[in-house]
Amino acid sequence: MNCAARAKHEANQLKHNRKNLIMSEQNIPESFNTEVVATGKPLEVWIALGALTFITLLQIIAAVSRNSGGLFVGALCNMALIVGLYRGHKWAYVVLIVFSIGGAVVAFGNSVQKGLVVLLLNAVVLVPILMSTRFFFPREQKPDLRLTMKSI
Repeated sequence: MNCAARAKHEANQLKHNRKNLIMSEQNIPESFNTEVVATGKPLEVWIALGALTFITLLQIIAAVSRNSGGLFVGALCNMALIVGLYRGHKWAYVVLIVFSIGGAVVAFGNSVQKGLVVLLLNAVVLVPILMSTRFFFPREQKPDLRLTMKSI
């Protein structure tokens, strides 16, 4: 290969590598700035799911011991939230925020001690979910106009 052909070949390879690098950077969602588990979910989502599962188990135990239908309904709602959060549904994100605020308000209506316990348990679930908002609401990826203009 002569010198001009080699330089042209290397320039094409650099252009191709640069294009692949730009395209790969565009495919990385913002939620992956945090530590990511093998499933692609941020660590914060797994922490919140674990805490919500633990709370749901406690709620089921309390429902059985008190024979309370209301606690069973609450546990069923928590189970639906666990599935929704695991799958990354936006409705689960919004419902979790509403339930967390509403549950704390209702608990504070009964007594300050119950309100504080509910507030603490809700915070253990809610704060990690709020930290991983980009997982539930990823930014729309804009096309890279530089690549389309060069290809014309």
